[in-house]
Amino acid sequence: RNLTVLCGIVASTTVALVVTLVPWFNTQFKTVPVQVKYVMPALGFGALLFTLDELRKFYIRKYPKSILAKIAW
Repeated sequence: RNLTVLCGIVASTTVALVVTLVPWFNTQFKTVPVQVKYVMPALGFGALLFTLDELRKFYIRKYPKSILAKIAW
């Protein structure tokens, strides 16, 4: 629904990947590729937060009169 935000997310993710993974940028910006052992916990935590937020939204839709729905923004 919000094309600007989606484009911003794609652009920032692309820049981050290019700067950390392309060898020429590694030498220019003095970066190194992130090791998998550091990426996996971040992906797992992100997936957990996404799942919890979707469950929260589902609960609010199912029980619109609940306390959780009243404090939701």
